[in-house]
Amino acid sequence: MEYKDYYKILGVPRTASAKEIKAAFRKLARKHHPDMNKGDAKAEARFKEINEANEVLSDPDKRKRYDALGPDWYQSRRGPASGGRVQVDFGGEDLGGFSEFFRTIFGGGGFGGGDEGGAQRQTGRNPPNGAVVFFYLKAAPDSEVTLEFLDARDSTIRRFSTRPREPADSLRVTAGMNRFVWNLRYPDASRFPGMIFWAGGTQGPVAPPGGYKVRLRTAGWSASESFVVKKDPRLSVTDDDLQQQFTLLSRIRDRVTAANDAVRRIRAVKEQLDGAAARARRLPGGAGGRIAAAADSLKTKLSGVEEEIYQVKNRSNQDPLNYPIRLNNKIAALAGVVASADARPTDQSVQVFEALSAALQVQLDRLKAIFDADVPAFNKLVHDADVPALTMP
Repeated sequence: MEYKDYYKILGVPRTASAKEIKAAFRKLARKHHPDMNKGDAKAEARFKEINEANEVLSDPDKRKRYDALGPDWYQSRRGPASGGRVQVDFGGEDLGGFSEFFRTIFGGGGFGGGDEGGAQRQTGRNPPNGAVVFFYLKAAPDSEVTLEFLDARDSTIRRFSTRPREPADSLRVTAGMNRFVWNLRYPDASRFPGMIFWAGGTQGPVAPPGGYKVRLRTAGWSASESFVVKKDPRLSVTDDDLQQQFTLLSRIRDRVTAANDAVRRIRAVKEQLDGAAARARRLPGGAGGRIAAAADSLKTKLSGVEEEIYQVKNRSNQDPLNYPIRLNNKIAALAGVVASADARPTDQSVQVFEALSAALQVQLDRLKAIFDADVPAFNKLVHDADVPALTMP
């Protein structure tokens, strides 16, 4: 494994002070930040490398441990030539996004020591978290291959394909033995471009205990197999408790989808209104002015609904600290509370959901009224002015 010289990455000497390291990091981070180099994979990789170097060198404890290893760090993983056992424990850290080199040094559990004769002790991995499916293909098929997971009523939960509509539904197959791991989650809630949530997400609920089926299909051939998702035997809750949790999480997911879909529709119509207003302003006479004014008025109504559903001021992940979250984020955050333990949802969680769901419905009803009345009225206005009418997304 390649040694990473964090000092060289930041362009500072090994004697650099904390202030010099901080200044070097800030300069390089600004230069290579993904927002300043959109679509540049090399800049993104360089930014991650800079961030990793700063993670180590800005932390006195990590820097001390890193300096103690040096370029011969890999040799410290091995035990003595004969007798004894070496264990160097670096403690557990958040390793997301860092290199294998970083994870090896600062990962939980530390380095494996050596046994007699200097043999390196190996650390095993936990099995995959989910339902593991193995299937054998004599040759790589030319036609589409799908892998479907179904519930006890044979209703499709998830469908993965070699020709997916969405990247998250991708299935990769090769000639020979294949393995696929379903994480037991139902579909996620919908999203929209630029969406920023605070303490909430769109992840789908986990399948509750019960019977399920997996089905493999390709070129007119199919095979299926049943399997059972069982409750952790250490839990004292009942299957019904977990079913109630799943039901509420599914309802939360559906309401987040409804909220986010409303934002998508609003933005699609507002974009059309911008185009209609721009074309109308080029028309001779007063008709263009009336159409532009009507477009602005309709946009204001739509924005009023959008701003109740989503915090439109969010531009970065830290913005929710300054601007209060709105309905879709509040509902999504509730999912984290409900899913925080393997247990039946509390009465308070159900009551909060019902209150937030009702508040969302008020805004969805407002939006429906706009789409049912104001949009047709606007289309009637532009009909005779050679300005395209609005189409409903």
